[in-house]
Amino acid sequence: MRRLTMQACLFLLCACVSGQIVRTDIASQLDWALGLRLACSVEAGDLAVKCLLPGDTLAPVLALTAGQIQVGPMDCKGLLWQLNHPLAVASDAPSFCQPAGLHLDCDSSGHMGISCLPVADVGLFALSLPDSSWEYGCYARPVSSAWLFVEGAGWMSQPEPTSPGSAWFLSRAPYPGGALLGSAVQFRIGEPRVNVSCTFGSSAGERVPGGGFWHLRAAVSDPCVDAGLLVGGASGSYTPPDGLAALSQELLSTHCAIALPGVDMETRYSMAFMNPPCFWGPFLASRQRVRIGLDRRLSLGGKASLGLGLAGEKRIVRAVDGGAEETASSNFAAEIHDGPLQAEVRVLCTSSGGPGLDAVMEWSPLPSLVVSAKGAISWPGLGMPSATLSIQAKHSVRGSTFSVEAGCKELPAACAPSEVAKHLVVTIKWDTSETVTIPEEESGFAP
Repeated sequence: MRRLTMQACLFLLCACVSGQIVRTDIASQLDWALGLRLACSVEAGDLAVKCLLPGDTLAPVLALTAGQIQVGPMDCKGLLWQLNHPLAVASDAPSFCQPAGLHLDCDSSGHMGISCLPVADVGLFALSLPDSSWEYGCYARPVSSAWLFVEGAGWMSQPEPTSPGSAWFLSRAPYPGGALLGSAVQFRIGEPRVNVSCTFGSSAGERVPGGGFWHLRAAVSDPCVDAGLLVGGASGSYTPPDGLAALSQELLSTHCAIALPGVDMETRYSMAFMNPPCFWGPFLASRQRVRIGLDRRLSLGGKASLGLGLAGEKRIVRAVDGGAEETASSNFAAEIHDGPLQAEVRVLCTSSGGPGLDAVMEWSPLPSLVVSAKGAISWPGLGMPSATLSIQAKHSVRGSTFSVEAGCKELPAACAPSEVAKHLVVTIKWDTSETVTIPEEESGFAP
């Protein structure tokens, strides 16, 4: 199966690259647990093919781009992300700045899909859902100027009914089945540095009531200050394309980052609370997150510099009975740059996962050669520690880059010498950034 998949990719590519500029990227990784992992991508003009063989336990992944048509594992962006995940947004979320659409996502759990742009600023798409059903939709940008941006999207799906299970109390209502329809529109006023956007979406189903969501966001961004405020919410009857409706919630998110000479500061806060169903109790179920960070850069003379960073984060999840679950984390980072030598050390501590230590060192003895070493130690729950170690060498010549990396992943401290090989990982990658033109008479596929 893998051989046929690779041959099909190469045949399709060779048939279309006559007289085109070709760029290739090949990577292989040997993992004892997952087996041999191969990735190959080739670009020739408007055609791009990417083939990923994840390992023995997973099926091959194939992605194809031909002009304005994309086929392969995909994920949503922009307005399509908001209508699929109306509560999974923040004030600095990229979905408020990206145009609506789908993008290829071969390296994560993207779902198979297809998208095309038949005319400018109008797109059609089909995306598979977790239950193997499909979501179909379209999006358009009728207005796209320097100060005003308007886009809309519509979708339809028919997810499979879900079972309520055996639990006495359900966090969400099971989906009874039937067709779903939905739409959303987004307005953004202002320039990239200062803008205000608002989003409205709705859904209606054959066997579920209609519902909606809304987002209102204001943002300021320049070289010294990056700040934003987001308020929004979704009704409990809003049903996204996958049929998994959430409880009625309201959300608040804000962030502020300040960059001064030698100092960077940031703070983030987000909160989401559930609306009471039909009566008020002493507490509202809510989720809160606050993060504060500070970075400092110092010059040590010459080409040497020192960077220090400190950050802390706290999350609070409160139930309707007042019970709260709190988790806190903090990290300290230090990095040194001195000509061809760079080093970074990071210490991380969480209330749930225990402490951890990461270290990275990079040395460039030659302009075309870079040698790096990485190491990480973690103590989950202050139990038995585990370590991850790797060494990489990267060589660049004539526009091509060849790299080799070898190491051990999640190696227990009490691991026997005979078990070390099971944690071994070897990665070999070759990338040609220099383009090469294949003449038609040499390709063998010219008419």
